[in-house]
Amino acid sequence: MRRFAMGDVSVADMAAAREARAMRQQRLLMQRGALVCLTMNIPGPHKTSPLIAVAFEEGKRLIAQTLPGAALAHELRDKTGFEAYYQAADDPLTVKRALCTVEDTTPLGRLFDIDVLTPAGDKVSREALGLPPRQCFLCGNPAFVCARSRAHSVQAMTAEIDRRILALYRERTIAHLSRAAVEALEQEARTTPKPGLVDARNCGSHPDMSLPLLLRSAHALAGYFAQCAALGFDCAEEELFPALQTAGMQAEADMLAATGGVNTHKGAVFSLGVLCAAAAQCAARFENTPQAVCRAAGERIRPAVEAHFAGLTAAHSFGERLYLQAGIRGIRGEAAEGFPSIMAVWPDFVREATQLSQQEAGVRAVIRLLSRMQDTTLLKRGGQAGQAFAQAQARRIEAAGFPEAEIEALDEAMIARNLTCGGCADLLACLYFLYATASSEQWQENLP
Repeated sequence: MRRFAMGDVSVADMAAAREARAMRQQRLLMQRGALVCLTMNIPGPHKTSPLIAVAFEEGKRLIAQTLPGAALAHELRDKTGFEAYYQAADDPLTVKRALCTVEDTTPLGRLFDIDVLTPAGDKVSREALGLPPRQCFLCGNPAFVCARSRAHSVQAMTAEIDRRILALYRERTIAHLSRAAVEALEQEARTTPKPGLVDARNCGSHPDMSLPLLLRSAHALAGYFAQCAALGFDCAEEELFPALQTAGMQAEADMLAATGGVNTHKGAVFSLGVLCAAAAQCAARFENTPQAVCRAAGERIRPAVEAHFAGLTAAHSFGERLYLQAGIRGIRGEAAEGFPSIMAVWPDFVREATQLSQQEAGVRAVIRLLSRMQDTTLLKRGGQAGQAFAQAQARRIEAAGFPEAEIEALDEAMIARNLTCGGCADLLACLYFLYATASSEQWQENLP
């Protein structure tokens, strides 16, 4: 999110801001058409905050949607408030009528103050269109009556403003994170080539899977990822992991129903589900960076993971047997530690996604992950010898600069040995998810 000034605003500050706004409007007036000025109706001495910035972005989005031909001519973010100016070629009365609909009918419309100026600099009034005065957003009476009588406290108005913005922000963030998680699984599936894994070339060492099957499985998990994000917003910290476990069991059932019983994304159900919840928690605090999300994920699930391993005396799964025999904690340990494998490859992934492409960055990330991490699916298929072979080849490919022919050759070699690296695939999906939702390079697009 772009930085903006914060702090108390005095009456003199607001008077100076109004004068500067009038001068700015005069400079931006056109010979024909209309000038649109968006500001925010925010009572009290605090005119900016992360939540108010969310509402301002929503106002900009609605203006752009309502006036598709209008051009953003100027934008200001100061402690006295946010301002955006649009130049539209349409008749000012037509523009004002359309934007009054935005003010009157959209969830945050009452927070928008959208002035429309003629080429002569005159404001088009609601009365000129035969429209009633704007209503108070607390009681529904005419707003100017409540303002004149000071019918409502600043605290009451601020609380209602925050409630309205937060409700929209929560809804949009949940949808955004769920969509990003599904798209991350789709991107992972399509990333080609990947050693031993399903991709656009082949089904890897998974004869029971295919690219269309993985895509169908990803879409079947959309509701689960939305549920994880909602839990991240709403759950108390001590309640989050048990709630995620319950949601995850249902998600696995939905996955198996969609794939005819094939385990396509069990690992991703855990890792991406945890990250969705953590990303929602961080978004609620406006701290949605990759580091913050991974750290929050680790903090939320670490107590349960540590308790699980501490109480483990007999193995009921391959992963538990690995822990009892060799202390390998798999994806649970990875998540509890804040996804260190993701953070280790993150800088290179972001740089290559920006300079090359996300596809190329993904291919290279798989090789880097394979060369560094203990992949339990690889260990299950090939034991320590299989892992040693795959890691040695991945390190050689990385040192050689990731030649595609060598990666394809490793793919063929791993297929011949029935080796795969599902853990690397899950973390690749996590990388795509974080890049879409929490990277500074995508921050403007990340706003819900």
